Amino acid sequence: MVPEFSKDILTLDKQDVKIQGFIIPLDMGDKQKRFLLSAVPPECAFCMPAGPEAMVEVMAKTPVRYSFDPIIVSGRFAVVKDDAAGVLYRLTDAEFKGAAMPASSAPAK
Repeated sequence: MVPEFSKDILTLDKQDVKIQGFIIPLDMGDKQKRFLLSAVPPECAFCMPAGPEAMVEVMAKTPVRYSFDPIIVSGRFAVVKDDAAGVLYRLTDAEFKGAAMPASSAPAK
């Protein structure tokens, strides 16, 4: 199988972006330098919360403290067309920008 990407996604390739999501740790410890960022919160420690289209592999400049809350990271976005592990998107030189406001605590409009 060969992934196909929309024009909108391909436009983001090699661009600096900000992404919000939930940390899926790939290593032991409370700080993660390489992790997955999921658009969907994890519900089970043994299950992936979403498919590859809703996850980004993050390579952080400095380790990011693990949290159950959504976070915001920025970095160089890459569309990955041939990763053996099935990664479709990668963020390199990523920096933690802060906690994202969960939808349940967002101010009323």
